[in-house]
Amino acid sequence: MDTIISWLFKSLIASGILVMYYWLALRNRKFHHYNRFYLLLAIGISLVFPLLHFRLFNVAQPAYKPVNSLLS
Repeated sequence: MDTIISWLFKSLIASGILVMYYWLALRNRKFHHYNRFYLLLAIGISLVFPLLHFRLFNVAQPAYKPVNSLLS
């Protein structure tokens, strides 16, 4: 249940960003075919994007063992 809510929230965020770009940049343009293609693609992206997992950074674990394990 928690994963569905998380997916729905991420999907709404992605959809909101893509629709905001459409309203700011593409709404009054004369590229009607491009606008239709973009709107259809935006729906697909907003549904698939939350399923992808990205790692922004990787925290490396120390390669040495703690001193306590060496002493015992």
